Amino acid sequence: MKPTITLAVSTIGDKVEGAIELLEPFGDEEGLELIVLAQKSPNRLISQIDTIKSEKNIRLIPLDSVGLSKSRNAAIREATGDYVWILDDDVSIEKHHIQVIQSALRDNPDHIHIGQIECSDCQGLYKDYSRSRKGRLGILRISSIEILAPVKKIREYEVVFNESIGLGTALPSGEENVFLLDCLNAGIPFNFIDKTIIGHPCNIEERQPKHAWKDPAQLQSKGHIARYVGGFSGLALLGLWGSRALIYTKSIKAIFSILKGYITPRKRVTG
Repeated sequence: MKPTITLAVSTIGDKVEGAIELLEPFGDEEGLELIVLAQKSPNRLISQIDTIKSEKNIRLIPLDSVGLSKSRNAAIREATGDYVWILDDDVSIEKHHIQVIQSALRDNPDHIHIGQIECSDCQGLYKDYSRSRKGRLGILRISSIEILAPVKKIREYEVVFNESIGLGTALPSGEENVFLLDCLNAGIPFNFIDKTIIGHPCNIEERQPKHAWKDPAQLQSKGHIARYVGGFSGLALLGLWGSRALIYTKSIKAIFSILKGYITPRKRVTG
């Protein structure tokens, strides 16, 4: 039976064992394919690929490449399910989450499905879901682990992650936003699931703006995203993010970091 959903966990180094543990409870679930994409994976685990597959029903795929977008593209290539669910190794998934997703997929086939995240380390939601996530600007509020992409559609339109951006590159964020903008440009419809489908540590203190807006590489990533959005909306983002960077950092250098990301063309690399 062809699986409906491929759960594709990206991981690196010794974290691969945690990724395998994350998927283990779903080894007997019908309609699911479980894969772990492991960069820099320990040799002791590579030698156990067949055992992990036979005992846990999890496909461990070692990758020679480094970079989160490269791992995401490997997931798209390797997935045999109707949908690929983009996952990190620090999430938590319960069986009721799977049921919510399966119901949404039946009602809206061939859509990009976007769910919600609940905090796994405290009460509440990971972000403010009262704000719209629709359209070219709303898409920027979406996280990768909220995305279930229709494999046939994205392959048909050749939509993949740009491997010159994302964690492991000079621009460490925004790869999912560019991916979704490409999906939108291709005319793939979106469906928003108004329920939580996954848990993730909220790390409330670490995610405070006073931290997020001080990393020059993150600021350059924002500039690149504004460039990719393009037009008046892109320029408006540039002004908005530039003013926020100045407020949070009290440094003109932050504005120059965003401008550098905006004016510097980035070669599109897709593997």
